[in-house]
Amino acid sequence: MAGSTATPGNGVGIFEQTVKNMVQALRADAGYLARLVPGSPGAAHTLAAIADRTFLEELTFDVDSTPCAGLMTASEVVTPENAAVHYPNDPVIARIGAASCLGHALLDSAGAPIGMLVALYRAPLRQSLFSAAKLEFFAGRASAELEHAGLAARASRARTPASVPDSLPGALTPLPDRQRMIMRLKQLLQDHRKSTMHALLLVDLDHFRTLNDVHGLDAGDFMIQLVALRLSGCLRERDVVAHLDGDRFAVVIDDLNTSTHTAGAQAKIVAEKIMSTLRQPFQLGEHRYLSTASIGVTLFGGRKDSPQEVIGRAEAALYGAKAEGRDGVRFHDPELHALLTARATMESELRDALNRDEMVLYYQPQMNAEGRIIGAEALVRWRHPRLGLLTPADFITLAEDTGLILPLGRWVLEAACEQLATWSTHEDSAHLAVSVNVSGRQIRHPEFVGQVLAILCRCGTNLSSLKLELTESVLMDETEHVIRNMDALKSIGVSFSLDDFGTGYSSLSYLNRLPLDELKIDRSFVRDILTDSHSAIIARTIVGLAHNLGLSVIAEGVESAEQRDLLAEYGCHSYQGYFLSPPLPAEQFEQLLLKSLSTTRRAPPD
Repeated sequence: MAGSTATPGNGVGIFEQTVKNMVQALRADAGYLARLVPGSPGAAHTLAAIADRTFLEELTFDVDSTPCAGLMTASEVVTPENAAVHYPNDPVIARIGAASCLGHALLDSAGAPIGMLVALYRAPLRQSLFSAAKLEFFAGRASAELEHAGLAARASRARTPASVPDSLPGALTPLPDRQRMIMRLKQLLQDHRKSTMHALLLVDLDHFRTLNDVHGLDAGDFMIQLVALRLSGCLRERDVVAHLDGDRFAVVIDDLNTSTHTAGAQAKIVAEKIMSTLRQPFQLGEHRYLSTASIGVTLFGGRKDSPQEVIGRAEAALYGAKAEGRDGVRFHDPELHALLTARATMESELRDALNRDEMVLYYQPQMNAEGRIIGAEALVRWRHPRLGLLTPADFITLAEDTGLILPLGRWVLEAACEQLATWSTHEDSAHLAVSVNVSGRQIRHPEFVGQVLAILCRCGTNLSSLKLELTESVLMDETEHVIRNMDALKSIGVSFSLDDFGTGYSSLSYLNRLPLDELKIDRSFVRDILTDSHSAIIARTIVGLAHNLGLSVIAEGVESAEQRDLLAEYGCHSYQGYFLSPPLPAEQFEQLLLKSLSTTRRAPPD
């Protein structure tokens, strides 16, 4: 196209780069930047257009029946589907057969439309909100360049106060500035209705001055704008990212956990996401630039702070991050920082634990009223090379928070099925059923049913010997999807137990819809069943409910003969707990099984 030979000096070359970067950032199939033609009302002319990574020739067209018509009176246009029907006169839409489009007006410093920036897609647009925010960023830069180049046509348009941007006129980025960030801090500090924590992150680009010295101030400005775009993509809509000055940004994270430790872990996840995002290469014109950032973090909430005190703590943490060698995250609270550092170390070790064969299954026997072992619950242990044998209480929450619960849960399921297959070949253990705990993230995973089927087939496990244990909390979200997955596995013979019943989310409303085989009385009720009438009533009610629904019932956490006997009075005749046996390695479990079989065989008949 004719514009491709233009130099940055006349203002056109930068438009090509803007459109190219915009199309890449929005993952669009095509896009264009057009100006309103001076002296020709209703006409527009493309200064840069690209489709399928190829620049197109310059085009002049009537804005009527194109996205540009809407941009004469509105700041943005979003057409998620049927774009070709809505805009039959748009030449680029017709050229690629676009199904959807995003458009943003280009405005001069007086707020009048002077052009438009449009992104086009061949497929319907499913997630327009974030893409529109990205487009707004590119439109802000393009508007300034278009006006500066003197190519803009003037047109009058009234602007309502609501359409005034957060950033100041002429600001380098469309992000809020320091004052607006301070206003947000004040709002959160004055909101006494919330008991949740919040976090302030100060983000400082490492060695930014070198970029300006080597590639020039324009490259540095463009880098800041790209960083602003990436930071915005790391956050939720209610969080705030502000451009403070130079190469420093601030991120205010709202509504974290009430626990300082958990809130710190949540803030650290965001900080690490930001660091990972900023480590990705930046394309600055012809130059590919690698960058890192230092981040200082402080939590606030639940105490009488001022915005200046919060900022001061975050700045102290930022200086600490830089002093430690940059490209890192530092918390202001030394104890919290040490705790989160230890957590990060354990996360790394947990990622390696499966490959290093550090995980092992223990089995807690489940017995009937006659003292016969009828099954076991599989419980994972971590043979940590430094800390010794760890129970799930030491690492399952971490696995849940980091997503490692998926590979860990798959390993547990496979190891249990392999053990079941082995036991099925021996007469004394062929009758055993093994219960495996399944997390919400596992059973909601779209591939979970297929994974279970593949494991069962590979191990040759008797399908009826596998029992999957779910907790009530699993059913709080996506209940219908969970039930569909349960139904699919139930249809092939896998059974289900509802663990911790009565401790959390009330499941009475959907209990009759679940393909359950068993209810499990939680250990918290069993522990106090002899001394607390409330616990005793709940335990008795669960037993009655299970019988009425045709389900079996088992009590966990049985620690005395008195607890066992009272449960038997209520009608619960299956138990597990330390009174019977602690969780055991497979070899010791087998020894206990043989011992119990020997005892029951010698017992005289009633």
